[in-house]
Amino acid sequence: MNAEIGEAVIGQWYTRYDTGEIFQVTGLDEESGTIEIQTDDGDLNELEQENWRLLPLALAQPPSDWSSPDDDTHIED
Repeated sequence: MNAEIGEAVIGQWYTRYDTGEIFQVTGLDEESGTIEIQTDDGDLNELEQENWRLLPLALAQPPSDWSSPDDDTHIED
């Protein structure tokens, strides 16, 4: 279904047409055959690489209120 999307790219955001879910690819594990993702609400999950091409996906922009766990912005008291 997502032939135009191609392979998962770490750091890229995607949206699923069927669920409306927005997520970012955070890692690829070739050994286990999984794609690690983080949804826009912070949940971590994995997708099987063999199922990736079957998902109805489109490229997406990061949510406007997204801050990465690697964000080094700290609030000082």
